[in-house]
Amino acid sequence: MQGDRKYTLYIDESGTPSIEKRKGKKYSNAEKYLVLSGVLVENNCDAEMSAYMSHIKRRYELFEGESFHANKFFEGNVP
Repeated sequence: MQGDRKYTLYIDESGTPSIEKRKGKKYSNAEKYLVLSGVLVENNCDAEMSAYMSHIKRRYELFEGESFHANKFFEGNVP
């Protein structure tokens, strides 16, 4: 039954929003864009997702408990 499915929404953001910058004031930590993304995962897929993330961490020699960010991959900061 579809009504019994449970999901978890993972949300992440990148950038520093600043309304003040748009009003003509500039701050050094403000960025032009804020990107907000989300991934909806069915809870019974959580073990598969965890296993895949562990695989990625082993592949790039990252510590299991360490968070990783895509910018490390784009900037070449992973082995």
